[in-house]
Amino acid sequence: MEIKPMDEGSLWEVASFCYPHPEREDAYAPGDRERFQRGYRRRADYLRMMLPRGGRVQIAYREGQPVGFIEYYPIEITNLEVDGQGFMAIWCINVREGERNRGIGSSLVKACLDDARGLGRKGVVVTCWDPFWMPKSIFEHHGFTDVGQAGGGGKVFCKAFAETRPPRWIGRKPTFHPLQGRTSLVLDIYHTDRCPLHWRNLQLVLEVAEEFAPRIVVRKHPTDERAKMRGYGTAFGIYLNGRLIVAGPMASRAGIREKVEEELQRL
Repeated sequence: MEIKPMDEGSLWEVASFCYPHPEREDAYAPGDRERFQRGYRRRADYLRMMLPRGGRVQIAYREGQPVGFIEYYPIEITNLEVDGQGFMAIWCINVREGERNRGIGSSLVKACLDDARGLGRKGVVVTCWDPFWMPKSIFEHHGFTDVGQAGGGGKVFCKAFAETRPPRWIGRKPTFHPLQGRTSLVLDIYHTDRCPLHWRNLQLVLEVAEEFAPRIVVRKHPTDERAKMRGYGTAFGIYLNGRLIVAGPMASRAGIREKVEEELQRL
């Protein structure tokens, strides 16, 4: 196995990494392959934008093929909902199915830590929603410690290289602004191009919303820029009349439709 930093030439290897079984379309929602392809293109543009600002990705290769990556940013530019000074913030670590439990993830975390030290950062921070997203055990193995709560039952973990004030979670529920004098439902979409899964969920929600037109008004709030994310309080979330209906995991068309119908009944 070899680990190399991502550059323009290897950007697509990360941007197109996340759809696990494109040949098994029936395992998800019909049309997902196309939704993810659009998400990959947007993610590639996002990575291309963030590389000159200090965004970093380390890619693991086995026999010349990418088998995993870790993506992280200076905390001052990331749209991850954490605050602090001088840290690197890990947003994502991913290892292909069939390559897991071989030490690849651990090697990627070590590469991130070594890189952050070499860049003179104070440490590295990550948010974990154990066990389904960013399992904490891999970070605890490298000396990360729990420094506070994150939203939705998550935890903020930090590996500091010297004594310093730890980072903290700053996420919050966005303020809902109803439409005056109208009885339509309001669909507020807070979205980032950083993740193809988020883009896939966004597209699926918009497709369901079209089924209920004109009773749903859609408002999009891009959060790629940190200042926008801080103002909204979230990097990604889809809210219907102020109620969170889609967050991180793969959403289903039936589940989205059911939540829309519930809100219509309340209305």
